[in-house]
Amino acid sequence: METNINVQEQISELNKKMDLMLGYVNEQRLKFEMVEDMVADLSIIGKDVYDTSVVALEKQCCSIHPDEFRLLFVKLLTNVKTFNAMLNTLESVNDFVKDAAPIANEVIIDFTKKLYEFEQKGYFSLLKEFGKQADKIVSNYKSEDIKDFADRFILTMNVVNNITQPEIMNFINNAAIAARNIDDKQIKKYSFWKLLKDMRSPQMRKAMGFTMQLVKNVVKN
Repeated sequence: METNINVQEQISELNKKMDLMLGYVNEQRLKFEMVEDMVADLSIIGKDVYDTSVVALEKQCCSIHPDEFRLLFVKLLTNVKTFNAMLNTLESVNDFVKDAAPIANEVIIDFTKKLYEFEQKGYFSLLKEFGKQADKIVSNYKSEDIKDFADRFILTMNVVNNITQPEIMNFINNAAIAARNIDDKQIKKYSFWKLLKDMRSPQMRKAMGFTMQLVKNVVKN
């Protein structure tokens, strides 16, 4: 009796396993049918795309051999690593742009504020006025006149630079102070003999020596 129960249990277990197998087989059959249907649909779509492409290429007077498609597919497969590297580079560039965007935004804001500050101070108006004056110069003068003016300007700057040297400025300042301290009422009239007498003094001899040396240097230059 116990043996019959064990056999019955084994048969029930086998039936369960068979049901599972049949269910799995049926599931795989359904999946296969779905794949077949999808392939059929894709084939129809692919054929329509191919026919449409052929018509479009014929209108453009362009012909492509099937081997060219095959070669293109092979190249795509052989350059998968290259495409992956390109995609990684694009991702890196995208990350950099995301990180740099706030900084660039701050730079643009600061630059805009600085431009507004320059405008408030009148720099742009000054540049505009310079442009107007430059236009007048170009309109009223020839290039030779502007070149001559530039040469004279350089000479003028050299003169100004030499005059503004400390020793020259001190000399001019001392001369101006001396001239300011002269009282017209105290100026005496000099006779020829008095002039000869005063020219023998050390101060007059030094002044005459300075004058002669100045004249020599001017002539030399």
